[in-house]
Amino acid sequence: MAEDGDGGVSLGNGHTGTPLWRRSKNGHANGRIHGGLPLAEGADVVMLKFLLRQQKYLELLERRDVEAALGVLRNELTPLKRDIGRIHTISALMMCSSPTELRTLASWDGAQGTSRSDLLSTISRSISPSVMIPEHRLAELFTSVQTQREHDCLYHNTITPPTLYTDHDCSPDDFPLQTLTELRAHSDEVWTLDFNSSGSLLASAGKDGVVMVYDTTRWKLVHEFREHERTVAGPDARGVCYLAFSPDDRYLITCSQNNEFTVFDLRIGRVAARADHFDYCVTAAAWLPDSLTFVVGTQSSERPLGLYSMRLTSGAMPVLLNNEIHSFRDPPWDRGARANSSNNSFRITDVAVSKDGTRMAATTLDKRVLVYDLLSKQRLSEWVMEEKLTSINFSAEGDLLLVNMNEGRVWALDSVTGEEVMRYEGAGQREFVIRSCFGGAGENFVASGSEGTKSYSATPFVDCG
Repeated sequence: MAEDGDGGVSLGNGHTGTPLWRRSKNGHANGRIHGGLPLAEGADVVMLKFLLRQQKYLELLERRDVEAALGVLRNELTPLKRDIGRIHTISALMMCSSPTELRTLASWDGAQGTSRSDLLSTISRSISPSVMIPEHRLAELFTSVQTQREHDCLYHNTITPPTLYTDHDCSPDDFPLQTLTELRAHSDEVWTLDFNSSGSLLASAGKDGVVMVYDTTRWKLVHEFREHERTVAGPDARGVCYLAFSPDDRYLITCSQNNEFTVFDLRIGRVAARADHFDYCVTAAAWLPDSLTFVVGTQSSERPLGLYSMRLTSGAMPVLLNNEIHSFRDPPWDRGARANSSNNSFRITDVAVSKDGTRMAATTLDKRVLVYDLLSKQRLSEWVMEEKLTSINFSAEGDLLLVNMNEGRVWALDSVTGEEVMRYEGAGQREFVIRSCFGGAGENFVASGSEGTKSYSATPFVDCG
C-alpha cells in the first residue's frame, strides 16, 4: 500500500488538490474514495499516513540509509503534525549505532519481522469491508454460530464449544434433574448447605442447630458439631441459618440465631474461633481469598457488618474470641446514644465477597444493596431495591450480582452500576429466606430455591418465564 504519487494503491479521503468527492466507479456504498481505496466511516487518514511513513522511516534506518530516513522525517512525517511526542522519540533513533539497537529502542521487530503484517492489520480496520474482508472475519462468524447454538440449547452445561460439523442438542439426561441420594441425619428443617472448593465435602445445618459435614464420595458423616446446642436462649434460638467453607477448605464458619458465629477447624474437628458480642442473630458470612479473613453480617444494631481475622495475636487463647478487626457500621456505634434514632444503622440479611477479594456486597433489611471496597474499607455504591432482599452473590468474574427479593424476584445486576442485567421468573418467595447462586459449567445457569416443593434453574442468556 502506498500514498498518492508513490505508486501502488493510494489512500482514499486524502487531500490531493481536488476538492470534489466522488463515489467508486464500482458503486461501493460503504465509503468514499479519491483515487484510491474506499475507507470505512470515521477513518483517520492522517494517522494512516503517519503509520505508513513511520514504517518507511524505520526500515530506512534499519538499512543504515540515514540520509533518506532524515528526508522522510523532515518532509513526510513532520508536516503531518500528528503525535509530536512520537516524532521526537523516533528522531532520536538516528543516533543508534546498529540495527539491533534500533529495533530494541523502537520496540519494533524490523522489516523481516511481523511489523509489516501488524501494520497491514491495523490499516485494514480503516478500509471499507466492501473491498477488504475484515481480519479474522470467518472465525468471528463461526464463533457467532457456536454462541447462538449454546444460547438455543436449553440443557447446555459444558464449557466445550459445540462442534459445527453436526447439529447441537444437549440431552436432558445430562442435566442434574434426578435425586442422587438422600441424607437424613438432621432432626428438623435444613436451612443451609455448602460444598467445599473441591466438592469432596458437603456441610449442612438448620433448625436443630446441628452442623453435619459429609464425605461426598461415600456420603458418610465425617463431622457432627453441636456447638450451637449450648445456647441459653432456648431451643427455638439455636438454629444455624448460614454456613460456608473457607477457600482452602480448612475452616467452616456457621452463623446462628443464638446471636453468635463459630469457626470450626476441620483438620482437627474443633472450634477455632467464635464471637458472641452481638445483640441479635448472625445472618451471613463470606470468606476472603486468604482463608484467614472473613466478613460477618448480622441484624445486630451495634455490629451489623464486620471484618474478622483468624490470625493469632500475642497471648491469644486457643479459641479466638470476638476478633473483629474492622466495623463497617455507619454511623459508628455510640454507646451514649443507644436510645437516639440518629444511632440507627443498617441491618444485614446477606453478604458476599468477590472472588478476588477486592469488593464486598451486602443486602439490608431496608431493601438496600451496599457495595464496599475491601482494600480502602470505603463504600462504593448504594442502591435501593423494590422488595425485601434475602440473598446476594457475586459471579466468578465479579461483573454481576445475583439478588433474591420477595415476590419471587431473582435479578442479576451490574456490580458497578447496579443496573438490571437480567431477571429470572418462576420461583416463589414471600415468607421465608430464599437463596440463589450461579452454577453449571461456565456459570451458564442460575439456581434458586422456592417456597413450596420445587427448585428452579435458569440460563442467564435468555429470560425465564
